[in-house]
Amino acid sequence: MFQDTLDAVPPRTSIHKCSLSKRSTVLESLPIPPNVTASRKLLVRLKRMTLLDPEKTISKQFFRNKLSMLKEQKRQLKTAHWLVIHPMSKVSDILDWLFFGTWLGTYMMLPLYVLVDIRQWPLQMVIIRMLHKPLELLILLTFFCRGYIDYTRNEIVLDIRKIVIRYLRTYFVLDVIILFLDLAISVGSPPHHFHIDDMVFTLLMQIALIGRANSHIKILCALLERLLSSRTIRVVIYHTYFTVLLVHGFTVMNVLVTKYATRAEINFPPESWLTAVFRGRKYKLDNIYFESQMLVACFFFGVSYLKSRIRYFPEQIFLTFVALVGRLYTLYLFADILLIFGTDAHPESRYEKFIGEVNEYMAAKNLPKDIRIRLLKYYECKLQKSYFREAEIMNSLSERLKMEMFLHFAMKLVQNNPILKILPASVLSILISKMKAETYLADDVIVSVGKPHENIYFISSGTVAVFNMNDHELDHLEDGYDFGLDQGKNYDYVAMETSEVYYVKYAILKETTTSYHELWAYYEMRWLMLHHKYQELGDRLRGGGDTMLHELRRGQLLENVKTRNVI
Repeated sequence: MFQDTLDAVPPRTSIHKCSLSKRSTVLESLPIPPNVTASRKLLVRLKRMTLLDPEKTISKQFFRNKLSMLKEQKRQLKTAHWLVIHPMSKVSDILDWLFFGTWLGTYMMLPLYVLVDIRQWPLQMVIIRMLHKPLELLILLTFFCRGYIDYTRNEIVLDIRKIVIRYLRTYFVLDVIILFLDLAISVGSPPHHFHIDDMVFTLLMQIALIGRANSHIKILCALLERLLSSRTIRVVIYHTYFTVLLVHGFTVMNVLVTKYATRAEINFPPESWLTAVFRGRKYKLDNIYFESQMLVACFFFGVSYLKSRIRYFPEQIFLTFVALVGRLYTLYLFADILLIFGTDAHPESRYEKFIGEVNEYMAAKNLPKDIRIRLLKYYECKLQKSYFREAEIMNSLSERLKMEMFLHFAMKLVQNNPILKILPASVLSILISKMKAETYLADDVIVSVGKPHENIYFISSGTVAVFNMNDHELDHLEDGYDFGLDQGKNYDYVAMETSEVYYVKYAILKETTTSYHELWAYYEMRWLMLHHKYQELGDRLRGGGDTMLHELRRGQLLENVKTRNVI
């Protein structure tokens, strides 16, 4: 019965697919065993959320292919402290949004801190504040273990020591002020008149919030870019939001100026706008805030304020400053919006014009949707959203500059290839200048069996699968690998993801490196060893493979200890 079951199972056959799925996941970096406990599964899933998320836009911009993303995930697992959170992870996104909400909540509560003594807050506001503070503390602590992107070196820093030092040098003091300063106000003097310590503490909190505003705006820009494809709508929403924040801050400061100047909580000078507006009526928080907001908005946007004249000198100075900032900001606002609308109406980018021509061509030829998508993806990877005449630019350079440029273009390839790495810079620059680069999409055939060629190929970035004449998948070649010495006689090479490949004619490669006999001996010996390995693996696969099911069928499962290849 058991033998009948085995015979009914079809033998394993190779499928023309790569183990790297087209939709990147982190399963390869952190697999979950099937018999693991529920608590362990939860911990592993939480750890996965701290790794790089391949689906994020910034991940696709920073890493050119899935293989490099997978390597980044493994780098974090092997080298980083277990507490470290990758800056392109899902957990980092969640923490960013928590920070966004807590900053905005504290900033919008500034009128309460300024206009109402903290010891006289309503009960519901005290409860909100008590719930708000632990969340702020949690976010502050996570900044000690969140990795960051060093744009000067174009690298992602996951060293916890560097992360802690950077945070202590930058935003730690500001975050501590925002977190604890209102507690210092609450243990201060009685609430019946304005004190110097309240003034200083409130001013410091405002400075800290303004110092953190840049981080808040960056998170907003990332959200708009993710949700809205239209750049025009994103810019309009961004400017509207930023203008509201700016007017809100000036509104609070407009009241504080009078309080700072008079050191009074209720009895303001008769020439103050507060006294002129209320004329002895009871001061209410909402009345003061909205009256101050209207006054600030009028001066900010250059509209006449009709309720009263500003006669108090400190208020005159402050509102003059508000008017000056408002004029400059309004000019910038109109210029930026006109630029955006003008750019959308008349695109100046050569890349946009070129893609427009490609779309017209595809529409005229009535190409199917799948080919259109592949064509646009090809140009996006090939041109990197920039279009220029590279040949004309390179021809205008001196020979030395050309060499330096070629070396820079292929730096990653040279570092990963053991043969190119040992060549002198002079020989290497000549060789690379004679190479050509090509971008292949997933499933593009680079070399086919039975189609002779004269090229040697070098993988700059990406993954290429090796197949024999029986369509058995034998190997994956990654960044820095070279292939093609068989000249198309034995193997197919197929791109498994978007890959950038350099190629040069075999005769040119040999002519350029003809004096390096040891290099060629090593190169040919390595190729023969690889060819022998592929032949052995192909023979095993043709005979059914070396899977446990195949050996169980042959009765050889427990005969010899054997290392099996993972295909």
